[in-house]
Amino acid sequence: MSAEGQKPESSRDELERLRKQNAELMFYKHVLDQHPVGTIVYDNEGKVVYRNRAAKNVDGYGVEELIGLTREAFLQRLQVKPGTVPKMNLPAYGGCAGKDTYRLTETTLKTKDEHIKNVLLTGSFIYDRQDYLLGACECALDVSGRARNEMMLRLLAENARDMIFRYHNPSSPDFDYVSPACLEITGHTPEDFYLHPELFHALIHPDDLYLLTTSRQRPVTLRVMHKNGDLKWVEMSDVLIYDQAGNCQAVEGILRDVTERKKLEQEMANRLQFSQQLIDTIPSPVYYKDVNGLYMGCNVAFEEQLGLTREAITGRTVRELFTGAAGDKIFEKDHKLFENPGTQVYESTFRHADGTLRNAITHKATYYNRDGAVAGLVGVITDITERKKTEKELRISNESFTSIFDAGPMPIAILSAAGELVTVNAGFVAATGYPSREIIGKTLEELNLLDNKADAIDIINEVAAKGAVKNREIKFRSKDGEIRVGLLSSKLIELAGEQRILAALLDYTDRKRMEEDMARLDRMSLIGQIAAGIGHEVRNPITSVRGFMQLLESKEECKLFVDYFRICINELDRANAIITDFLSLARVKPVGFTKHNINTVISDILPLIRADAAVSDKHIVVELKETLDISLNEKDIHQLVINLVRNGVEAMPGKGSVTIKTYFEDGKVVLAVQDEGPGIGPEVMRKLGTPFFTTKDTGTGLGLAVCYSIAQRHGATIDVDSTPAGTTFYVRFSTD
Repeated sequence: MSAEGQKPESSRDELERLRKQNAELMFYKHVLDQHPVGTIVYDNEGKVVYRNRAAKNVDGYGVEELIGLTREAFLQRLQVKPGTVPKMNLPAYGGCAGKDTYRLTETTLKTKDEHIKNVLLTGSFIYDRQDYLLGACECALDVSGRARNEMMLRLLAENARDMIFRYHNPSSPDFDYVSPACLEITGHTPEDFYLHPELFHALIHPDDLYLLTTSRQRPVTLRVMHKNGDLKWVEMSDVLIYDQAGNCQAVEGILRDVTERKKLEQEMANRLQFSQQLIDTIPSPVYYKDVNGLYMGCNVAFEEQLGLTREAITGRTVRELFTGAAGDKIFEKDHKLFENPGTQVYESTFRHADGTLRNAITHKATYYNRDGAVAGLVGVITDITERKKTEKELRISNESFTSIFDAGPMPIAILSAAGELVTVNAGFVAATGYPSREIIGKTLEELNLLDNKADAIDIINEVAAKGAVKNREIKFRSKDGEIRVGLLSSKLIELAGEQRILAALLDYTDRKRMEEDMARLDRMSLIGQIAAGIGHEVRNPITSVRGFMQLLESKEECKLFVDYFRICINELDRANAIITDFLSLARVKPVGFTKHNINTVISDILPLIRADAAVSDKHIVVELKETLDISLNEKDIHQLVINLVRNGVEAMPGKGSVTIKTYFEDGKVVLAVQDEGPGIGPEVMRKLGTPFFTTKDTGTGLGLAVCYSIAQRHGATIDVDSTPAGTTFYVRFSTD
């Protein structure tokens, strides 16, 4: 191919090469534009040919504004401080001056908006592959912030209360800087340390010098001697500054005056020592824990309880000191207290170091830090083993006294010195009929318990004067109005630190009644013996006389005297009936007893009873309930019922009803005869059943006596309940 044919091909290659170079230049320009450091490129004539975007951030000028200026004009435009930037002497074009680099220089410049900035400048020359100079590249780094920081740090150091220092040559200090606070801490000026570096070690207490050389633990607390002779405590922190080769070049440090803090620490230590001695004098075990449950301290009593030293206890948890269920229980209690801060009290048992099992009450409370947050808890353990033992003994004693007091059959009461009832036993309740809640706190006069109210005052006064009253007979009134008799004994005692009167009453009402019954039975027995001796002797003549009267009554010649004969016969029959009743008193042994139901026996004579009652315009009411069969003599029971009903009928002055009841109660068959009369007075009540005692104008006084005799033969008892609304006789038959 001809030369002319090759030329277009070479042009295309050149264009392609230029295009590639341009693309490469655009790539590097893009990279420089993204670079954060201000970059300026000069050509081989020293003129600005390129500035990246970061350069605008440094000097405020646009990317194209300073293009074409020489370096001198560029620096003059920025008013760079003269003499602070080395000149850039460019070698002749095509020459080779080596690959020199500018030294790093710090200077100031004025930005387009006239702000002064601190910058670091550095640069280097640009060569081609044949080492021909193409130009230079310069970088500008804005360090205004660092300068401000250094100034602020210096201001802080100048105004700090701590002594800040820097010295080089650690083996023989030579101070580069000492802050003014040294005057307050040591009494010496910074110039003193600059002129006399050995002063630094001379001020340190000889006993503390070793801390500077033997230990690198920082901070370290030292004593220094002030210029005025005072000894001060300081806390020193320092660091060693090394060069790239690892050699120590300087020491920078701070001395802080901690004299006041040391005084406070000493005062706090003294207080802690006092507090420890104080809690050590407390006989009860005392301990305290942090919020994590670790024991922080305790007293001697707690050490003795566990058999461990304080050092062995501190820092350990409850589960490490108390194994098993005991440790788990205390841990759970602590956990609940931390969840609900405040106080906690509970009773538990623990094993003492001597092996004995003890009872204790634990008092706990949370304590707080300055921020108001729970910081831990403190606990006090009170050993109540002896108290528990005493309480048990006292409880047993009280229970014994209470058992004796309540179980005693005698009525017993404890009264105040003023005569108010403090407590009573079951016997007192049974004897008076008053529930304890109705009488506690009331006096005997208020309750109207004594038949003679003056007795209450006399007894209280006599006990106060003599200390005791023995076997004084009194009459007392039950709730239902019954007058009973007893022997009262009282004694002045001290109970729970207060004077009390212990009163015991021997109720012998029943005994007295029994004595009266025995006397009555003796009289009845005596009368029975008399009746047995003369009954037949009297009845035989009566029978003969009655026979002759009937014979004369039938004679014709005696017709005029028939009415007289009949009167005589009736009176003889009445005398015979009295003798019959009289003879029944003589019978003491049961005769003719067979199993019967009392309801059947009553029903047999019911028509006779009703007819007898109807004569006096009275009404008979019958309430017979199902009962058991019992051994009885029918004729005796007939007589018993007739006598009781007749007494009831005769006790009612006008119309009225007599009620006959039977029922089963407390294992006994009960016969009750109730009238609606005016009741029986106390004097008459005491004489009921006495032979020949009667309140009737025509009575013989043998009706009730016969009833008591029949009841005795049947092993029954007769009780009487009388009120102004009527009287009821209860006859209780045993089922045995």
